[in-house]
Amino acid sequence: MRLRKVDDIFELDAYQLVVLTFNQFLIFTMLSNVVFNMFAAAAPRIPGCDDIIYNATSPFEQCEQYNAHLDCKKPQLTYEFKSVAVEFEELCNRHQESYIDHVIKLFGVNNRVRFSTTSQMIGIMIGSAIAGQLSDFVGSILVVENLPSAHRLWMSTVITWAPNYMLFALFAYITGEWRCLARMCNAMTVVAIGICFFLLPESPKYLIQARKSKLAIQSVKYINKFKRIRNQLTDDEIESIVQSALDSDLKSRAKAKKYSYIHLYSHPKIMVRTIVASISM
Repeated sequence: MRLRKVDDIFELDAYQLVVLTFNQFLIFTMLSNVVFNMFAAAAPRIPGCDDIIYNATSPFEQCEQYNAHLDCKKPQLTYEFKSVAVEFEELCNRHQESYIDHVIKLFGVNNRVRFSTTSQMIGIMIGSAIAGQLSDFVGSILVVENLPSAHRLWMSTVITWAPNYMLFALFAYITGEWRCLARMCNAMTVVAIGICFFLLPESPKYLIQARKSKLAIQSVKYINKFKRIRNQLTDDEIESIVQSALDSDLKSRAKAKKYSYIHLYSHPKIMVRTIVASISM
């Protein structure tokens, strides 16, 4: 059967393995930016200090007694993950003050760990809003566009955030401390960047929408190399498919409207759905 559309080019082949591998490393990188502080800023328990064991059953009561124990020299710490709080003894509200404390007090906060987590989340939200919009102008590899149309749903569902939460927790268990966990997250990011630059071309659909016919043909030719020999297309067939897609895009462009992320909040129903989808991630 001869192919007529760009979507028909994608099938279950070795190229999909490259795309899904990139998607896995990409999602892990995004998730690590969100949940890293859950481990890196985890507070240890303080059952006592020096030779004294506190009469406390909860972390809150332990902190109360530790804060009242002013002559404490060597606190006893129990923890499952060596976080920043453990390494630098950021225990309860007692720590060595620095200029950071003066900065966070301007915001009415006296806990550096909580402030760092909040700042990280604010940065992620701002970065997502700005970079998400810029990607529409600059152009990025969209994983969904590189998946076979008949298999997009299950392939997009298998590799998603939920299983990566478990994978991240496993990495945290293996590393045992925040520095090694940070290095492992950075290594995953480097792999994702390497796959993106050296193994994945730009999406043919994006290149066609950007009216870059030569690059679109090159992209399809690269993808074509991953097909089985009997399913590979000739150069003439590739050029014909790309040209047909360009003509179709030109016709639909005249009727199409331009949208941005602002339109996600332009109507109450759409706004509610957008917020719910964002929170669910």
